[in-house]
Amino acid sequence: ANGKIVDPFEGQKDIKKKLIKTVGNPHKRFMEDGLRPIRALRFASKLNFSIEKYTYLEIFKDDIKNKIKSISIERFRDEFEKVLCSPKPSVGLKLMEETGVLSMFIPEFDCCRNCVQSDYRAFHKFDVLDHLFYSCDGAPKEKLNIRLAALFHDIGKPAAKKMGIEKVLDGEKRG
Repeated sequence: ANGKIVDPFEGQKDIKKKLIKTVGNPHKRFMEDGLRPIRALRFASKLNFSIEKYTYLEIFKDDIKNKIKSISIERFRDEFEKVLCSPKPSVGLKLMEETGVLSMFIPEFDCCRNCVQSDYRAFHKFDVLDHLFYSCDGAPKEKLNIRLAALFHDIGKPAAKKMGIEKVLDGEKRG
């Protein structure tokens, strides 16, 4: 009413530092609601903030992971869509991958990591997962369906990949 800002948890300092952290003990906050760790990842992605070290490390703990697994797929979907609509979704997607959250809800991405897709033409310099993440970055952020298409467009590559020995002679591919 008097225009004075009340900030008992010094949130304004964290905003200036571009830092995401919980109010109080991160373990307690995350155990109260399994969506909170995912929201921390989403806010870091959307705002281009860092996650405070101890807050971030809590996401890796088994009981926190079990709490995350207990949330409904609809609640995850809502946060996931918000990550995809952020300016650079690859940031949030990589945080989700690193923490294991992505694997909990979309395990099909796991085999895309370290799946090399380069060939003699040198079209791809990234593994399949980074290629999908960066493709999502390149799609228009206001079109969720296009970002989803970009994210999933090569998800079947690891399962369909065939390995073979190829020779390049005189600029022609011969098998």
